[in-house]
Amino acid sequence: MRLPGLATVLLFIAACSGPTAPPPPTAPPPEPPQAAETNSGAFAVVTVGDQVKAYIPATDTTSDGHFQILVVDAATSQHGASGFLGYVDLGPNGAAEAVAAAPDVVIAVSINYPVIWFIDPATDTVVKELPLPAEYGPWLVSGLYAYMTGAIIDAPRRRAYVSVWSGFVVLDLDTRDIVDNILVAPSENFGFDPTRNRLVAPYYRCPLPDPALGPPPPCDSYRSPDGTVISEGLNVVDVATGKVYAYVDAAAPNQAAPAGFEPDSAAVEPSSGRVVLPAEDSSVTLLLDLATADFDDLTGTFTAPKVTLSTVTPLTGVSVEPVSKLAISMEENGETVALFDLPTITADASPPMSTMPLLPWAAGPWIGHADPHGVRTGTLGGKPVALLVNKERTWMARIDLEGYLALSQQLPLGVPPSAMAEVVTYVYTHPAP
Repeated sequence: MRLPGLATVLLFIAACSGPTAPPPPTAPPPEPPQAAETNSGAFAVVTVGDQVKAYIPATDTTSDGHFQILVVDAATSQHGASGFLGYVDLGPNGAAEAVAAAPDVVIAVSINYPVIWFIDPATDTVVKELPLPAEYGPWLVSGLYAYMTGAIIDAPRRRAYVSVWSGFVVLDLDTRDIVDNILVAPSENFGFDPTRNRLVAPYYRCPLPDPALGPPPPCDSYRSPDGTVISEGLNVVDVATGKVYAYVDAAAPNQAAPAGFEPDSAAVEPSSGRVVLPAEDSSVTLLLDLATADFDDLTGTFTAPKVTLSTVTPLTGVSVEPVSKLAISMEENGETVALFDLPTITADASPPMSTMPLLPWAAGPWIGHADPHGVRTGTLGGKPVALLVNKERTWMARIDLEGYLALSQQLPLGVPPSAMAEVVTYVYTHPAP
């Protein structure tokens, strides 16, 4: 069931109280999702004034061929309503596929075009279009040749990190230029620990040579304790020093893939340093404790305590809400989601799967966004929420994480669509038809 809105309840109380009843208090502006980004993604969210704006790359263009980013009100309260606020005009030089945001700047990057856009969220206009230098060529990932697959903003340090062919380029948010690069295996979807200033970068099928460019550097340099080249793994980058550490596990059944087959993304819980690491080809999610990990400067490797979560289907899109320490994972091109209460998970388990409810307007089933992944978390109105985008980028789902947690405790075998409907609000991302 859906509860009446707060404004409706307050008006009803005022009407029943007679003419002497005081007016309802003015509601405070909505709170933003957490400013510290701990996972890269297809879209991003930031608060500007009293609006919580989601920036979602549009799949359509203007009549004169300009590419766009949708601007959507993430706090839209009415289920099935349009949250459309407007567009950001990117111009004719390419489409964005991944976005990162801070209160004063939004960054958009492209898979198919060597372009980075800096956007002013106060005006929703592009303030700079930065070409990616020619030495950062495309690499083969998820069946596509990609220039860039993700970005994360570290607003307090005034830096942003963009995944490229040779690892990461580092952006200065004030000068809006590339100021450094980090040489590491290319990462499709990656995480960031703002507390420890670390990039958490999974990779797979490396070295996979490009016919024109060869294998991305430095793919041959990560080795397990027995000398096996790690072709599918996890790197942690100490951003302050530039030191790269490869995850190793002497007990892993396949030393070429110690973190599982095709580790596809990562998200970080900053207070504990715990990393959520889904593997696409093995339907396994690892929880690695990097706060107590053993980093070896001599070998450039690290080991870490781990918990293994086995899922029925790969849930590769992942985000962690830092305040509640709840993590949500979503299926690419599917309806399945799962919730992880991170502090309570201490042993290997098979968490229950949940199914998203049908879309409004008889629009059919929810189909989750693929790469880059369409999931973010934060707080809204003081409550932890998850924001998900569907494959067509026509709908954004806002999930009440505390309500979802309560349902999952009541329904330990999995939350069906009818029950999930109690905690999911769908927001239409385009103008209302």
